Amino acid sequence: MRIATWNLQRATVNTSRTRKILDWIKEVQADIWILTETDERISPGSDYLPIHTDRAEQTQRETEKWVVIWSRFPHVELLPSTDSSRTAIALIETPQYGSVIVCGTVFPWIGDRSKLPLTGADAFCAAVDLLATDLSQVRAKFGGIKICLAGDFNQDLNNHHYYGSKKGKAKLKDMLETAGLTCLTSGKHDPIFRLTKGTHACIDHVCVNKEWIPCKSGAQVFPAQENVVPGKDPLSDHFGVYIDL
Repeated sequence: MRIATWNLQRATVNTSRTRKILDWIKEVQADIWILTETDERISPGSDYLPIHTDRAEQTQRETEKWVVIWSRFPHVELLPSTDSSRTAIALIETPQYGSVIVCGTVFPWIGDRSKLPLTGADAFCAAVDLLATDLSQVRAKFGGIKICLAGDFNQDLNNHHYYGSKKGKAKLKDMLETAGLTCLTSGKHDPIFRLTKGTHACIDHVCVNKEWIPCKSGAQVFPAQENVVPGKDPLSDHFGVYIDL
């Protein structure tokens, strides 16, 4: 089973950029997509079912969403989340693993002012606390269910600094440990760090609990270099990443 996440940088329907994005989405052939900064009308295909966050803050289009989770599996149920504009939680029935939880989120970035009066690392840490509450409630209700947390974390999890804050990194690592989640896109497993020879790092992550480890292979990145080479008209300001279970 393949799970992928990609920030589409507020893509809209029926544009040249979006058509190229959809070409890559079809190329990756993930079973579950966590698309962020997206539009609910941008679909991986007719055989996917969506759930999504509420309308994004300070947006002009009703269809613009922070997170849309797309699943190839026929049963998908939206579960409650503490911040329903930034986090979507899906209960998905899969033939391989039975019931699984997929949680997609977008954490505040350094200059994000949508959480005033909190800004910067303080806003980030507050959002991490809200998500920790969601994950705790999921564990309490569903016990040892398999969990995948993915999306735009706006924070690297490597030993060197790339993006985010030291405070935010420490908070996020502590939350993942408490939740029993392992980040498959951090440290030596960071595919963007390898691809760019250390000039960039993952801030879009995929994390799973111990019931889903080990993976078939490490995290992979797409669409290769066009996101980092100046003057290449990138499809997004974020890399997409995926894992195979």
